Amino acid sequence: MDGQKDVHLYDKPVSIKAVTCGGKGKTRRIPASSIKLSWGGNAESETKKKQRESFNPQYGMIIASFALHFDGTNHSGKWTVGLIYVPQHVVEAVFKKLKLEGFVKKGSKGDGRGDSISNKALTELHDHADTVKIEINWKMPASWKPKSDLDFWKHKIRQLRDEEE
Repeated sequence: MDGQKDVHLYDKPVSIKAVTCGGKGKTRRIPASSIKLSWGGNAESETKKKQRESFNPQYGMIIASFALHFDGTNHSGKWTVGLIYVPQHVVEAVFKKLKLEGFVKKGSKGDGRGDSISNKALTELHDHADTVKIEINWKMPASWKPKSDLDFWKHKIRQLRDEEE
């Protein structure tokens, strides 16, 4: 399941992930199977099985975390809305603790969306003392309904550029 390396941060490879949380405020949660380790293919295929069994984390992660119905707040102890940097040593420590079976959640048969990081692993990655969280107020006017995450990002970048000028 390589192909997880998206960018280099200070000469170290990093995997970029995105997640959209459900719920508001203190009920905010991460949907099951939300952050993929691999995409596509039948979870039961020999190729996927070999990828899953040989998985060994080699990179840190940057997680862009959004929220449906964002209320403008981040509550301690709950999933952060913003950017989350999980260093490689944290990913490796959580993987070592949970083992393959606890870290990787096998995609469902016929899903075609691939294997994901388990919710337990995500919670441990998020809550680790060395994980860096930058809260971002993603709140948008209720009337604005982006067609995709890309539309959302383009809008936010334009807003930031306009503020700088």
